[in-house]
Formats: sequence, C-alpha cells, structure tokens
Amino acid sequence: MKGLFSTPSWQAGPVRLADYAELVALRPPARRVSGADMIASLDRREDEDEGRFEQPVFEAFRELAERTSHLGAAKRLYPFVLDEDALEFRRPDASDDEAVLYLFLLLATRLDMSVERVQGGLNGAELFEEASCEVAKRYWGGANDSRVNGLVFGTARFRTAGPGQELNGGVFESAVNQLCAALNEGRGYRNKYGGGHPQDDKLDVVVWREFSDRRPGKLIGFGQCKTGTHWGRELPRLNPATFCQRWFDTQPVAAPVKLCFLSDRVADLAYHGTEAGVLFDRCRFLDYAQSLPTELLERCARWTRAVLDAHGLAR
Repeated sequence: MKGLFSTPSWQAGPVRLADYAELVALRPPARRVSGADMIASLDRREDEDEGRFEQPVFEAFRELAERTSHLGAAKRLYPFVLDEDALEFRRPDASDDEAVLYLFLLLATRLDMSVERVQGGLNGAELFEEASCEVAKRYWGGANDSRVNGLVFGTARFRTAGPGQELNGGVFESAVNQLCAALNEGRGYRNKYGGGHPQDDKLDVVVWREFSDRRPGKLIGFGQCKTGTHWGRELPRLNPATFCQRWFDTQPVAAPVKLCFLSDRVADLAYHGTEAGVLFDRCRFLDYAQSLPTELLERCARWTRAVLDAHGLAR
C-alpha cells in the first residue's frame, strides 16, 4: 500500500504529478514546491537522465494552471498560488471551513480510503456523498429554490448499528419506498426479478426538480460518488434505467439522468463521460459548491484538519 507521499513515476501523467505537487507544497516549513524539486524527487533508475523528466513536470504545471481556470468563481477556494515554475500553499484562516474544501477533495483522492476514510471520528466517503448531493442540487437549479430536492441514498444512509438493527430507514426496500414517495414516481419497491438486496445498487445520491403539482414527469438525476483514484471500472456500474427496472414497481415517466461525482481530477472528461454521464471532477465539484450548509462544511473541515494533523502537514 502506497503512502500519501509516495513519489509517482515520471510516467504517471499530469494529473497524478500535479496532485503530488500540491501535497508536497503542504509540507512545512517551505510550503512550496518548484519544478526542479519535482524533477529531483521523481522515481527513476540511477542511470536515467533528469532531462527526460522535464516535459512531464512541465505538463503537470500546465495542469495546475488549468485547474485554476476551470474553477470559475470558485478559484478563490484554490489554496495554492502558482507562479510560473513554483507552487506555494497559502494557509487559510483557521476559522474559514470553506477554504479547506479543495484540500478535503485532494486528500479524499490521495488517501487509501479503504482503510483511512475515518478521520477525527468522521467518515470521509460519507461526507463526500453528502456534499455531492448539495452540489447536485445547486447544479439542478440552486439550493434556495424550494422546487429542487435531493437525498443521499448511498452509504451514509445505510449505516447499521448491528445485526438486524437499522438506522435512517436503512434497509434497501425501505429506502426505495422512501425514494419513490419523495419523487412521487415509481409507486414503490418491487423486486421483479427475485435478485438479492444490494446495499445501494451503486446509487448514492438522487436530485430532482419538482413542479407545483407534484405529479410524475420531472427532471431527475441519479448519481454515483467515488473517492480515491481507482474509479475507472466503477463508472458503468450505475445504470439509472436498470435500477428503476429492477426495484421500482413502475418506471419514472422521464428517464433519470446519470451523474457521477469524483473527488479526483479528470483530464479527459469527454472520454470518461461516455460511461459516467454528467461527470463532476474535483474542479467541477467546487464550481457548484458555493454556500454549502455550514454544518456540513464544518464536518468536512474537521475531517481534513484531522488528516493534516496526522501527517504533520500545514494547517
């Protein structure tokens, strides 16, 4: 298992090298990394010439520049300053929870979330699902519009206290019934094909835009959420039409749109979007993360600061 600061191969690609640069820039006392620092740190054989690493590092710094441009108005949430051939961390105000949201996504990508997801008593994967739901609502038309609704269907909803004990309507059948009632679509749970009861069948968040009449036939989004870097094979696994066909008594009038939320940064959105649907990578996520609920931001910041403390990084 690789650690948070395992040096990548020079062939790892611009996204991985850019993430590594951001992590190194968090380290005190310098809180800064240059292109020369990157070249010197990359994994290579003793007989390999440093010159061959210049182009990958150049491309990584170009990727860092693209991140700030892709953030739009959320550029203010990017906690680094890029100055030609150097990246410097700018420490946020200790009371500004929103200012560490980018670090939350970066760390949720780079940590081994199979074993390190719980930090400071909080589950980072569950926090990401909650935040993704809020981002989806804003993309669907705004959190202040009462006609836009959303709910978390995935792991945050399926906590169990022990055998046979349920929290928050946790069993799959109950959760599907609650979803159908909230949507006023699908009529309710029906296992048409006699299959087992999956935990969530890859559905993590649901968002919809309501009409005043609350009748069936509305814009619905089914979303999948993934932290870490090993998400490629997961993208095709959520199929909104299949989910409804398996578990709803009747199909929604309008087929739900497929959404995917990643804490990772994605270079080729068009390629991966063919399987992911509307794909929110780290920068797109922040682009619609304005004015998240204060309590949710506080928990995301607490998780992030616990990781920083555990690894001796800048706060």
